[in-house]
Amino acid sequence: MDPTTLADAYGIHLIAQAVDEGGLPTLPNGQQGVSREQAIRAAMDTGLGGVDQAHNLLPNVQVSAQYGLFTADRYGRVLSSGRIQPLLQDRPAWVITFYGPNVVFPPLGPRPPGSGVHHFVSVVIDAATGQYLRGFS
Repeated sequence: MDPTTLADAYGIHLIAQAVDEGGLPTLPNGQQGVSREQAIRAAMDTGLGGVDQAHNLLPNVQVSAQYGLFTADRYGRVLSSGRIQPLLQDRPAWVITFYGPNVVFPPLGPRPPGSGVHHFVSVVIDAATGQYLRGFS
């Protein structure tokens, strides 16, 4: 999905940072994070989309991985003022996206006319721990 659309529609931002192929990302504290392969495996283990019951990639599903500082402006604790205190701000993370015709992910919430099943799902993995943070489609 287009970064501008993600920002406008969902309040999701990623400040992408390059990671050498097969290398480990350098976290803001100077330590090494989890590898792209570890992040992809962790995303597959969530079973959110693009994988079978054994968490293996389905045929005709592709995977992309991007490392960076992840922010979700609309995901957090709602304060008494009604304002949202984001839980994920500039968090070093991998955004793993599964896409293709065998990714079948129905959108959550009310569906605008003409909307249907999404053929992509993104899973956000903490780059320091390898733990699942959130998913979106």
